[in-house]
Amino acid sequence: MDEAPSNPFANLEVKPGDVVGGRYEIIRLLGAGGMGSVFEAKHTLLGRVVAIKVLRPEIALHPTFAGRFLQEAKAAAELSHKHIVQLTDYGLDGERPYMVMEYLHGESFGALLKREGRQTPERVVAVIDPVLRALTFAHERGVIHRDIKPDNIFLARDDEGEVTPKIVDFGIAKRQDESVQLTSAGAALGTPAYMSPEQVMASKNVTPAADQYAVGTTIFEALTGENPFVADTLNAFIIAKATQNPRDLQTLRPDLEPEFCAVVMRTLARAPEDRFPTLTALREALSAWRGGTLQGTTGVTPSTPGAPTAQQLRVDPGTRDIAPIAPAQQTLPNGTPATTPMALAATAVSLTHPELAAPRDHRMMYLSLGAVVLVAVAAI
Repeated sequence: MDEAPSNPFANLEVKPGDVVGGRYEIIRLLGAGGMGSVFEAKHTLLGRVVAIKVLRPEIALHPTFAGRFLQEAKAAAELSHKHIVQLTDYGLDGERPYMVMEYLHGESFGALLKREGRQTPERVVAVIDPVLRALTFAHERGVIHRDIKPDNIFLARDDEGEVTPKIVDFGIAKRQDESVQLTSAGAALGTPAYMSPEQVMASKNVTPAADQYAVGTTIFEALTGENPFVADTLNAFIIAKATQNPRDLQTLRPDLEPEFCAVVMRTLARAPEDRFPTLTALREALSAWRGGTLQGTTGVTPSTPGAPTAQQLRVDPGTRDIAPIAPAQQTLPNGTPATTPMALAATAVSLTHPELAAPRDHRMMYLSLGAVVLVAVAAI
């Protein structure tokens, strides 16, 4: 009788009780994302609790993904800012890449939006203004995040209840002067619901304007409970983002000031040159709505019943006392585990509205299918 094949990844798996890097004892799994898992761990000498991120076993040996993972660590280590999660260590544990981050108490902005629903402009700006400052800091050092979204904005709460927004997950960050190609030519990177049109089309010239677009999408969703684009398929969603204008914010929120809506809509311009020239300029444009608080519950109203938002179709951000990552369990709206690249990409798109028609000709159909494949590859 033939013996069952051994697990080729057994030496790369991480479980409670393991010691990673010779000094970080694993306590428990906090959650998992497309590339890796995050664990609560304790420094064996200092006794300090940390969050440690480790590549998924099945991709830890792949040089492209290992390189991208270490790129994230290097990018994050170079960015010391109050509103960026602090990376304290990284390296290789045998063939297993890892990085160590500060352990945060609180919840993601995505979790807050799911619980509270639509927000006031002042509350949204209270979250976004520190994010813009942090992104400006990163851009000045040549780093583009490329995956800003509510789930990657963590609302860290200290012992006195003070809330500090922090950007997390530089997993697909790119240096503008990067000379080593860590992804396939033409591959699109990011979460489709928040990607800029130039990212959707897999442009090689992604600039800081892509982060501005993602911030604008995050603001739009926080105000309306919906994505600027809706479609009944991922193909149609991608084509709409690349070829059409977003829905009008003022129409969805007629109670908002026209000047505020105009600022948000400018961040969502299809052409990068039509957006604000810098994030500093965007901060100035939003300055009239500063002064909001992150304390307490100030949501406006829940989203329209029966119309799931992109936030509801993505991963549930999980408990309030977690490290800055998504939870391990990921499912599609029909209950199918979202473990494949395509499933992970699809969870970011609202599939509940048929407003956008299917491709009108074969040429557009091939374009859409190609875009889906690129996004799927990048979501691994």
